[in-house]
Amino acid sequence: VLQLLAALLALILGNLIGKAAGLQRQVNALGRYASERYQRALLDNFPFLVWLKDTESRFLAVNGPFVAACDQPNADALVGKTDADVWPKDLAERYCADDRDVLASGKSKVIEELVVNKGIRRWMETYKSPVTLAGRVIGIVGFARDISERKQAEEQQRLAASIFAHAHEGIMMIDAAAKIVEINAAFSELTGYSREEVLGRNVRFL
Repeated sequence: VLQLLAALLALILGNLIGKAAGLQRQVNALGRYASERYQRALLDNFPFLVWLKDTESRFLAVNGPFVAACDQPNADALVGKTDADVWPKDLAERYCADDRDVLASGKSKVIEELVVNKGIRRWMETYKSPVTLAGRVIGIVGFARDISERKQAEEQQRLAASIFAHAHEGIMMIDAAAKIVEINAAFSELTGYSREEVLGRNVRFL
């Protein structure tokens, strides 16, 4: 994913820098149109939110999922805006603080956080990285994806582990060959067998 983003970023930056330097006038209109459509297709094919910002945290480019997430009509409507223009105040402040950290440190940052927006709770994983050109930081590239299902699975695993460890009944786990792969403390107390004595043994020995 990061390699694809890096390639995408190079394309976008080349286009932006070319426009700023007036180089874009040297290519024909068809080539420019095709290049911009290709960049847009790359952005929109990512299944998560992707964006590029300048050093003032203003959006330079975003993809379709990002546009949909903040209820904007199209990607162009977000160019030049900041998080404060599209997200609730508390979220915007957190996002801008993360941007400042990345710009100041010059290092990438990964954040896992619970986001509540319009009454909907989601766990999001966000990756942000500084964009450098000729040794100078000129912006930030980032993506965010919904990891709520993963978090729910982890919580269910923690709950199951807690029940397993604290149950008063003896519990054992076996594999497809009927070999014991795990027991709880109550099992040892009830049978007198330690964990080391039973792991790997066929359940029939009991």
